[in-house]
Parts: sequence; C-alpha cells; structure tokens
Amino acid sequence: MMGKDVILFVCHYLNDAVLQGFHDLEEECGETIDCILYYDNTRKDLKDPGIKSLRTFSMKEIKKLGYKVENLWYDSHYCVLNFYAKNPGYRYYWRIDHDVRYMGKWMDFFSLFESRDEDFLATYIQRYTESVTDPFSDGPWFCWNLIKKIKVPDSAKVKCFFPLLRFSNRALLKLHDCFSSGIHGFSEIIVSTLLDMYGYKIGDIGKELYDKECFRFKGIPVEKPGKLIHPVKC
Repeated sequence: MMGKDVILFVCHYLNDAVLQGFHDLEEECGETIDCILYYDNTRKDLKDPGIKSLRTFSMKEIKKLGYKVENLWYDSHYCVLNFYAKNPGYRYYWRIDHDVRYMGKWMDFFSLFESRDEDFLATYIQRYTESVTDPFSDGPWFCWNLIKKIKVPDSAKVKCFFPLLRFSNRALLKLHDCFSSGIHGFSEIIVSTLLDMYGYKIGDIGKELYDKECFRFKGIPVEKPGKLIHPVKC
C-alpha cells in the first residue's frame, strides 16, 4: 500500500523569496503532505540553509539512472524520477517550480485533489488533434516534434505546461521504463504523450484554478484570488 503524498518544491538557486515560498508551503501543508525543498545542485553551488527537508539532485545523478539528458530545463521531469528512485513509497508526487504560488491557502488547493485518481495532472493539457497552437501566443507551438527514439503519430500527441504537476506512483514507474529504454524528449510533450499513449489517465488540474493572465510562460502575472500564479518574481 502506498504512503502519503509528497511535494517537491524545485529550485536552482536560493534567496529570501524562494525560501519564503517554501516556508509558506511547508507551514500550511507539512502535517499532511511531505514537503521537500528540492535543489538542482548540478553546479555544486549549494550553501546549506539549514533546512531539514532540503534534498538535492544533479545531472550526474540523473545520468546514472540511464536516461538521455539534454539539460535539466529541457528534461525537467527527470528530477521527479530521481526522487522517485530513492523514495518509491509515495502515492502521488507533486512537482512545483519555485516561482509558482497559490492565491489562497495551499492546503485548500491540495484538498481539491483528494478524490481525483488521474495518473498525471497538469495545466494547459492540449491534444494535437484539438489544436496545434501555443497557449501563450497566436502562433503554432514549436515543440510538437520534440519526441525522440519512438515514433508517435500526431494524433497521439498531448502537450502540457510544466510549472505544477502531479504524478502517480505507477506513472513514474512507467516513465522510468520508457526513459531507461532510450526514449527522450522535451518535458512538456514527452511525459503527457507517453502516459496517454500507454493508457494512463491524464487530466487538467482545472481551468477554474488558472488562466493566461495569472499562469503564464513569462511576464508579470495578474494576482487573482483562488488561482495559481506564475512566474512570481524571485
């Protein structure tokens, strides 16, 4: 039987804004969900802030798992798999970028998903057959073909936005098998496509929780009560 859930608050630098963001998350959710400050220490630049829940990952560690690594921005799913390899007992694994906030109580946000059983939750879930557009512009999305070592018809492609995600335990096991076999690609197309293609249940976290004004690729987000915001200034 799987244990409780975990939240990975992923960052590649530390300052007061990042630490405060994590502190707020842990203070609100720590009694119910394990909260991990998850630091990319590929550059070996970490100065330990004295946080017990701090964990690190690096490109060197991830390569040892047998994955093809481009870089840890392009391959931002690998940090979750690295944590999963060391901690396989959780039920669900949340991945949250350090510049994501929720305009409300974090515990209220996570409570919305207690009865949802999808293997993968993300924002801006979109199938190629529905549209090939970029959700943040009027032009086509340029990453549909960034899938390597496996042939996927356009009709099977599904994309998503990566700042906030939830993976089931069994979804991560399947992804590990896929990436260990040499399959790789850009995070925002390869993960959702593979899981959907192999019959895993994927879903959007809910359009009521975000929109293009408050949850964006870049720029200054508009703060709206009860919605996710990204990217906040850190």
